[in-house]
Amino acid sequence: MNIFQKKYFVNFNHYFTRALFSIPYSISFISIIRFIYFHHIKKSHKTFYPIDTKPDVMGFNSEDKETSLQKNTEYLKNIFLNLPKRIKQFNADRSAITLWPLKALDFPKFIDMKVLSIGPRTESELFKLVSYGFQLKNIKSIDIQSYSDLITLGDMVDIPFKDNSFDLIIMGWVLTYTNEPSKAISEVIRVAKNDCLISLCHSHTSEFPGNGFSNVHINSSDVMLDFFKENLGYVYFKYHPFDEKKYKRNYGRSNYLVKIKK
Repeated sequence: MNIFQKKYFVNFNHYFTRALFSIPYSISFISIIRFIYFHHIKKSHKTFYPIDTKPDVMGFNSEDKETSLQKNTEYLKNIFLNLPKRIKQFNADRSAITLWPLKALDFPKFIDMKVLSIGPRTESELFKLVSYGFQLKNIKSIDIQSYSDLITLGDMVDIPFKDNSFDLIIMGWVLTYTNEPSKAISEVIRVAKNDCLISLCHSHTSEFPGNGFSNVHINSSDVMLDFFKENLGYVYFKYHPFDEKKYKRNYGRSNYLVKIKK
């Protein structure tokens, strides 16, 4: 058996699932079926905090009167009444935004990387990672709510994994849901290996608190990157909608890809 044959034989399950999740709508279909099974049949949904409590660390939207946990469990309701919307919620297209900057780099070997996904909400983000070439067996995830064994129950301000565990950490639309973003980034640094890549995407409002949840206003790249302090290594990609003052915008999405140095 040559090297090429051995590579694909040993990792057959990976290449099969990658091909499967690359088929249009397959992630939505499989994720929804698994969600219906785990949530509606096995009744396995659980939360890290009681759903109607408001811990100090958790962001709260004063306008809508809901915590970030309540906001991010909205998808549990009426999945059959608005199926087109649910298919969109389970397709993980937004999760791909965190991966686009990674595709521009020529050195990461996705198949070997240990990955942590923070706040994926559903399994869809994990399956999207597989479609990009990461192995499911190498992916860990945490969220303050979970219905799946693939998602560990936990808070990003106290990540339940050992120091120096990951080569890549994905933080998509989560940092602006906590009142302690600095502590969350400190935890990310702790579980990151030296040279670990961190991919971050977040939505922001120019007016504070606006329709946001956190009591910390991350209104520029300086604020975002300052959370990393002396552990900030190379910045591969940096964008914040409010960095360029000449563009008057009330809402936008930031995107970063940085390296950790330890």
